[in-house]
Amino acid sequence: RIVRPAFTVGEMARVQWGFREWIRQAEGDTERHYHRQLLRHYVDILAKSGMRVGEANNLLITDVHPFTDGHGHKNYQLQVKGKTGARVVIPLKSAVASIEAVLELNQYQQTYTGNFRSNRKDKNQNKANWFFRMLDGNRVITLIDQFQIYLRHIRTEKSRYGEKYTLYSLRHFYAARMLEKNVPVFDIARN
Repeated sequence: RIVRPAFTVGEMARVQWGFREWIRQAEGDTERHYHRQLLRHYVDILAKSGMRVGEANNLLITDVHPFTDGHGHKNYQLQVKGKTGARVVIPLKSAVASIEAVLELNQYQQTYTGNFRSNRKDKNQNKANWFFRMLDGNRVITLIDQFQIYLRHIRTEKSRYGEKYTLYSLRHFYAARMLEKNVPVFDIARN
């Protein structure tokens, strides 16, 4: 069994902060700018929810439900379907800004009428329903190539042991952080 590396807290901070400049560098190129913003929020949500990549890619807008927790804080409940069946994921409340940013990107995407680099035809009829969607409206198949380019850009491609980071490393980061915060293992596994 291959164990994928988890980002350290310092590496994740570098990942989060590096997006600002990387996105700014794409200003003037609508498609690249949009996809870099999407990747930023995708990474943030995965790192703060423990969701699997396939679960994230299959999320529909109707699977994303706002609620107020017992402390009066706004959050979202994500009804995911994936490898282990259907389940509910409650991300950390710090993911709220990214969830709402993706909803705003979706509003922008629906009004965009420019040319697209990709001519991919998605046979799925859910174009307006995907939570994570490309600028052409198609669902995200994978963002690993963009993620690898970004990690190379910020010089954070591998762990200190030489293991290459992947999008799945975000799930491991989430689990490791929850264990550090003494969240019971069964609660982490359930989420």
